Amino acid sequence: MSSGNDMAERHAQRLAELAELGMALARDLQARALAASDDETAQALGRAFHTVARTVRQTMALEAKLAREAQRRAGEAAEAAEVARRDVPARSEKRRAEIREALVRHIWTEAENEDIGLELTWAMDGMLDDLMVTSTFLDRPVEVWIEKIRVEIDDLAAQFAAEDAEAAQAAAAPEPEPPGSG
Repeated sequence: MSSGNDMAERHAQRLAELAELGMALARDLQARALAASDDETAQALGRAFHTVARTVRQTMALEAKLAREAQRRAGEAAEAAEVARRDVPARSEKRRAEIREALVRHIWTEAENEDIGLELTWAMDGMLDDLMVTSTFLDRPVEVWIEKIRVEIDDLAAQFAAEDAEAAQAAAAPEPEPPGSG
C-alpha cells in the first residue's frame, strides 16, 4: 500500500511541477505576444499561449481528479473499516456458536454421565467466553480453537471421572468397625 501512496505522491508532485512550468511558459508567451511588433508574430504567440494555457488547465483538472479519487478511496477504506469493526460482534458470536456446536457433540459423546456432561458444558462455555475477548479469536481457524478446548475438556473429563471413581470406591468400601464392638 505504501508503494501506491508513494507513487501517488510522486505523481502529484510532478503534476504540480508541470503546472508551474506551464504557467511560467504561459506568462512568457503572454508577455512576448503583448510586446510583439507585428501581427503575425503576435498571432503565433497567441496560438502558442492558447495551447499552453489549455495544457495547464488539463493538468490542474487532472490534479483535482486525482485528489478527488484519493479522497474517495480514503472514504471507502474508512467505511470498510467501520463496517468490519461493527461486524466483529456478529462474527464472534457466529464463530462461538460454531465452535460450541462441535464441542457439545464431543462432550455428550464422551461424558460418562449427565452430571459430568453438564460440568464440561459449563466449563466449555466459560472457555469460549474467555476466548471471545482475545485479539486472535477471529484470526485463527475454528479448528484450532475446537482442538484447544477439546484437549482441555478431555483433561477435565478425565479428572471428573477419576474423582467419581474415588467417590464410588469410598462409598463401596466397608466402614471400619469401631473398636470394642464386636
